Amino acid sequence: MPKARKSSPIRRQIRFREKYQHRTVPLRYKVYLPRMEELLKPELPRYVDLEQPIMDECQSKGVPTDQWQYYIGFGKRAKEICMTFSSETKAEELEILQDEYILRGHDPNVLSQIKGIVDPWILGVSMLEIDTRLG
Repeated sequence: MPKARKSSPIRRQIRFREKYQHRTVPLRYKVYLPRMEELLKPELPRYVDLEQPIMDECQSKGVPTDQWQYYIGFGKRAKEICMTFSSETKAEELEILQDEYILRGHDPNVLSQIKGIVDPWILGVSMLEIDTRLG
């Protein structure tokens, strides 16, 4: 009569080693590739939608076009702060970020206007995500 297979430490090591090898890990993720885009869509707000108001603000304030990339970068970093923190911590982190960009020689008025653009944009994106999840 054959014996039932039992797990042994050596067998567990072999299974563990096979589970995380370079040829087996991609096979697990290939199953999700067709669905990945639709799973990530509501989770990732589009930066392009944030860039246009920042560029409009830079144009209205008379910022040279070669400096716009830095203000857009400020907006993106402010967006990350707004999505990570809330209330007092968010305000303090935004002040630190603004001080960093002021020390680099950027216009404080434009930076404060961009901060005013980013926060409502985050709230709009959050409401959009809530609507898509509920609807």
